[in-house]
Amino acid sequence: VSLSGYESNNGIAHASAFKTFYKAVSSLSPGDTLYIAGCIYTSPLIINKSGTSENHIRVKPISGQNVTVNSTDNRTISVTGNYIELSGIKSMNGGWTCLDLHGSNLVVDSVEVTGCQSHSIIAFGKNVVVKNSTVHDSVLENKSKTASGGWGSGLKVEHGAQDILFENNKVYNTYGEGIATTMGTNVIFRGNIAYDNYSANFYLDNSHNVTFENNISYCTNNTEYYRDGHPASGILIGEEDYNNRWSDWGARLGNIRIINNLIHGCASGIKFYRAEISGGGIKGGIIAHNTITSLWHNGPGISLAIEPANRDIKIQNNISSGSVTGSSATITVENNLNTTTFATTPDPTNPHSFIPTNTSSAVNSGVISGVNSDFRGSARPLGGNYDIGAFEVGSTGATPSLSPISKPGDLNRDNRVDLLDYSYLLTRYGNPYSIIEFNLLIANFGQ
Repeated sequence: VSLSGYESNNGIAHASAFKTFYKAVSSLSPGDTLYIAGCIYTSPLIINKSGTSENHIRVKPISGQNVTVNSTDNRTISVTGNYIELSGIKSMNGGWTCLDLHGSNLVVDSVEVTGCQSHSIIAFGKNVVVKNSTVHDSVLENKSKTASGGWGSGLKVEHGAQDILFENNKVYNTYGEGIATTMGTNVIFRGNIAYDNYSANFYLDNSHNVTFENNISYCTNNTEYYRDGHPASGILIGEEDYNNRWSDWGARLGNIRIINNLIHGCASGIKFYRAEISGGGIKGGIIAHNTITSLWHNGPGISLAIEPANRDIKIQNNISSGSVTGSSATITVENNLNTTTFATTPDPTNPHSFIPTNTSSAVNSGVISGVNSDFRGSARPLGGNYDIGAFEVGSTGATPSLSPISKPGDLNRDNRVDLLDYSYLLTRYGNPYSIIEFNLLIANFGQ
């Protein structure tokens, strides 16, 4: 497709390109690739065709060319089809929702979103991967900072979405939430960076089976993104009541894993502010091996509201410059450090600056947590006991052998075959695999 094309063309080469997205998309079949010529397009890109599990449809710029979709329609880009791969769109501006993912079995790679009015990238479907993408200077609906709530997110998992992986993305300078899940299931946020977002850098809201792993959340002194006079929370947890909109959901906050994250300079580290719905609370969770430093005005490091429905929660092996609270009959707090010695001053733009010294009090001081790797993917423990914080320093001993894989595809050895294993696969072996192939493992061997 090219603005210099014609609708009467056959669309099989640049010299015979279609003129409009509508014509080009309507001509797609499973296995096809839609190449977009470099230009600024003012019409929305609606991808309503579907590929198959064996033959995806791919949408991307012509190699070396920059594509901007700058439509003022309600949705700048909308993917309602299934088995779609969208990549390389450099910038999308203007719409209320810039990238709307209603389809399933989707991969979004290396896109950039800026200037969106509300949600910048939002996933409603199943088996959706968003990776290597950037959102910035967005969620402009709240730029006046007068709204009491209801603004959008840079990256968002929305009601009913499941099996979602957000990996290696960067979200910053938005006037809403940075990276968030609301009423999502089986969600992984891994290797993302979020900083200077107005509401919260990361927000976990009334979702279940959610993993925050190996992310970086930080706040600078940029007061443009301060809310009520202070920077954002590093990771905020809530359980909002959506029964007036989705009566099928109820209180489902639970089975959360917040592990190996770095948080720096924010108003709070990891905070569960409260449940707003009857029967709400965290129903199963672990907050372990996070490193939280230099909190704004010595704010709380890890704090969990005490809710009657809280149960089976462990707060273990964290380094936190702020207080760690929330102990009750249902919350175990153990082996956390308030201070330790780092080899250099922690700097979120240099993750390895958060590694403690070999003689630090964090070394060999942790309890067994079940978290078998650290921020950089090294095995835990490298020697002796588990180290406290996001990094395994490993000053003594040898790397232990891992237990055998109990079923094909169970790469992290938790006796489940799920998106955690898929994420493990991509991190260690690159990306010759697709989530479609991994779904075959789940279909054949189950969770």
